[in-house]
Amino acid sequence: MPLSFPAARWRQPQTLVAFLLLFGLPWYHFLGWQRSTAFVLLALGFSGVGAAIRRQSWSWALYLWWSLLFLGLAASVRPGESLQIILWNVVLPVLVFAVLVSQRQHFDVLLQVFLVAILLLVSTLSRMVWLGIDPQVGGLPGWRYYPGPGLSSTFLVLALPVAWALYRRAKSYGQRVLPVAVLLAIPWGVYLTLNRMAWVVLALSGALLLFVTMRASLRRPHRLALLVVLMVFACAGLAWKTTQVRMGAMSLGQVYTQDARHGVWRYWCERIPSSPWWGHGYGIRVEQAYYRDLGGPASVPPALRPEEGAIRAHAHNLLIDQMVQTGVTGTLSWLILMIGLLWHFLRLARAGEDLAWAAIALILALIIKNMSDDFVEFSVSLTFWSLLALLQAGIDGGRMDAKKLASSAAKAG
Repeated sequence: MPLSFPAARWRQPQTLVAFLLLFGLPWYHFLGWQRSTAFVLLALGFSGVGAAIRRQSWSWALYLWWSLLFLGLAASVRPGESLQIILWNVVLPVLVFAVLVSQRQHFDVLLQVFLVAILLLVSTLSRMVWLGIDPQVGGLPGWRYYPGPGLSSTFLVLALPVAWALYRRAKSYGQRVLPVAVLLAIPWGVYLTLNRMAWVVLALSGALLLFVTMRASLRRPHRLALLVVLMVFACAGLAWKTTQVRMGAMSLGQVYTQDARHGVWRYWCERIPSSPWWGHGYGIRVEQAYYRDLGGPASVPPALRPEEGAIRAHAHNLLIDQMVQTGVTGTLSWLILMIGLLWHFLRLARAGEDLAWAAIALILALIIKNMSDDFVEFSVSLTFWSLLALLQAGIDGGRMDAKKLASSAAKAG
């Protein structure tokens, strides 16, 4: 469906607020916008939230994760702050999912709104480079809405499955303009951020989506395999080029040994045994408070002092951060939820739902992108659950339409 705004469609307040929410997702310092639209959306659709969550096959895993996070507050070094972060980063985004999943008639237009915001983000990156401003620096005067290279690349890789899904649904050349523009803009935006892990995500997600796209149209499977391999190698080459731009002319071995993350991971892995089951409290701010309680820089071994600045921020790995913050119970329950989501959408994909493949690529993108950092805070969490909800809404809408057609055909027969 092309991007259009007939007046009758937008008379529904819930859809209008969802429009504002989707447009404001990939921007820094838009927290007020994101939170206010999320709360208004939740207020408008609150009556159906419980039923919407219970209908999902993975709801039991969600409730398990939530329960263990709240139980873990007893072990937190800052329980009040952990509770606040859980409500913002974990509970609210899922409640927004429960409201947006009902947008079966409007999901495609809402996804297009998000893609328009992504194009504006890439335009912002391009303008910064054009003006000689380093995109590696966030929070610059006059550029306060630019989210920085890490967050920008995260939003870009999450947009890839959405653009692919809308391209697959397009029924005319006009409807393909926006998704094709985004698919072309994403690699350029990622290159400008100089984020290496984003290329890994684009290679893996792109390989999956390319396979799904072309498996039925190619008579010779080896040609498809060749295309996938070529795309993966292209992404690997661009990742290596990005590394050279960031770190200079180095061998692969030098890049591996000089990456500061090894020291960061080692420091935080050594903190896990002090509270292995429940962790030290959910949230990166709580993790930073725990670091200060340990003595701050004094707790860093001399061999790791050069990485102290990165260590003080957090573990720069989603799983290690989860282990430090929530221990075995929280990390394992989160992994169970992710596996539950993947299994849910894999069953739908095997039943012929293309949008389910986009959801699978979205989940994998979130996990893989954060293996070298941890951006799963409020904005990214809200983006992930909102996009997942709209993809699920598209699947549900398609199935309802198919049932209506089957019912009409049966009555006519």
